[in-house]
Amino acid sequence: MLGCGCRVRPRPGAIVNPSSLCLNVGFPHGKRPYLRLLTLEDPVHRLARYASLAGIALSIGACGDGDLAAPTTMSTRPEANVTGASWVLLLEDDFQRGLDPLKWSTATNIPQGRAKVFADGGHAVLVNRGHLTTVAQFRPKALGGIRISGKWKFLGNGDDFLQILTRSNGFPGPSNPFGETAQGIEFVAFGAGVFEDPNAMYIQGRGHAAGTVTDLLSRGSLVLTTGKTYRFEVVDNGQAMSFTLTDSEDRTRFRTVTARSPYLGESNHVTFHNREYCCLGDHRARLDDVRIERSLQ
Repeated sequence: MLGCGCRVRPRPGAIVNPSSLCLNVGFPHGKRPYLRLLTLEDPVHRLARYASLAGIALSIGACGDGDLAAPTTMSTRPEANVTGASWVLLLEDDFQRGLDPLKWSTATNIPQGRAKVFADGGHAVLVNRGHLTTVAQFRPKALGGIRISGKWKFLGNGDDFLQILTRSNGFPGPSNPFGETAQGIEFVAFGAGVFEDPNAMYIQGRGHAAGTVTDLLSRGSLVLTTGKTYRFEVVDNGQAMSFTLTDSEDRTRFRTVTARSPYLGESNHVTFHNREYCCLGDHRARLDDVRIERSLQ
């Protein structure tokens, strides 16, 4: 028999996520090829080599460890798995070589001033709402969903914000008194020292997207402190969205918020920034290991 020799079945009584199934192709000698569904949740199953056939990822060949034809990863939480189980890498940056002008643009025209964006020691540093925006556009609906992940650390005052935008135009609004991004869907987290609402997490619209976000739900609990690294994951399929933050030292500590918005971005960049200069002074944050992926459907 050529093809996969392992015969994996879901455990009795197991809840199988339909999006976590792959197709296995077998080629018995002297018989017609057959298809078999394998669940990726079974611990004995390992990812096999992937090939593209009519837009469907098929697992072909041995069931041992192997390289992937395209980078794919799995989300372990159903809230974050909005559009599918497998993902194809579109952009990746660890900032070891600075800010790549082919990947990123910056904007620092914030009314409060003192905004900066720069690379230092293999990290991107955002100061006082300096905007870091992708040069490329990533249209969530057209791509079948996008996922943005990476690491974030508050470096300065504890009253800072983490703000990530999809469907973004990438520029501070000229009429916004705080230098917020003019257009887009914004995924927001407040540090523990924010007086107004410490440790808040939510999703909202900016500009023409304002008022389009509905069905906001939250699960989990997380305290966001200065000096600690958090892993973030944003998933946006053009309708459903999720935003997850996880303590990098303890993955049992996380919070996820989900929402929906039909807003079609006039531009579709991805933007990162923190809070403007105010209150207790400068706000500095560190961004690292950014990945932007599209759903493999």
